[in-house]
Amino acid sequence: MGDDLTRVTPYELTQLAVPELRGLFYHNYLQRSLLQYRCEYETNKSKGAMALCVDNSGSMSGQRELLAKALSAALYQFCREDNRHFQVIHFSHAVTRVYDFPPDCPHPQKLLENLLSRFDGGGTNFVAPIQKAVETICTHPGDLKGADIIFISDGDCWVGVDFVEWFGKKRSCVGHRLLWAVGGWVYSQS
Repeated sequence: MGDDLTRVTPYELTQLAVPELRGLFYHNYLQRSLLQYRCEYETNKSKGAMALCVDNSGSMSGQRELLAKALSAALYQFCREDNRHFQVIHFSHAVTRVYDFPPDCPHPQKLLENLLSRFDGGGTNFVAPIQKAVETICTHPGDLKGADIIFISDGDCWVGVDFVEWFGKKRSCVGHRLLWAVGGWVYSQS
């Protein structure tokens, strides 16, 4: 029970849709007696560096581009607050640019503004950004070692068996997870 609106159960929120029950919702909110989810998680899983691959192909223009940029900015903020290394790899038909935000990045604002203001367009190639992320993670001298890869895209792209085998061999360099945010769904590969 509580008043944390980010953890309120759907049942409580449905009271807002019924005019006769809104007063009950507000009363319970003020009394800190709304039903809420209890959050339990392992903190050690989310404290490593991140390598974020962001699709900038033509199909990502519009709402998808805005969502990808918003997610990029939110993940950057999480890393900054936790003093974690954050790298962004933009791609379309190839890797178009790479931004690196080490934990001690002195003035990231201009870099962050550039990251959020550009869009490339073009085709889609999933192999190049993943290869770039793995290469950077495996060869980085410091705190990108063992980073998780987060991949944001709206579509499908063919990858060959040779790439899948290569990635399987390189998994020892990569962190705990490879997360895919594709078409609004998030998939995890451990």
